[in-house]
Amino acid sequence: MIPSYYEFFNPVKILCGRLAADNIPHELALMGVRRPLVVTDGPVVKAGLLDILVNAFSGAEAVIGGVFQDTPPDSSMDTVRRVAALYME
Repeated sequence: MIPSYYEFFNPVKILCGRLAADNIPHELALMGVRRPLVVTDGPVVKAGLLDILVNAFSGAEAVIGGVFQDTPPDSSMDTVRRVAALYME
């Protein structure tokens, strides 16, 4: 049955370009985020892209609270549970 009323609001802000990652701590501060959890995969880490993000937090008020880097290509609920457990830590 289709509900008589449905609303979906999903604002998206895209940061792109040279040194865009450097703005991430500022953007998170605007949202009151102090300890973000980074969810990524092995190839991103091996490519050095996680290092770029970590370096962006150098001197920032926020600190990376945790990194989950075992995301498989086709994630399952097991992956979601593992990420949730890391978040709760």
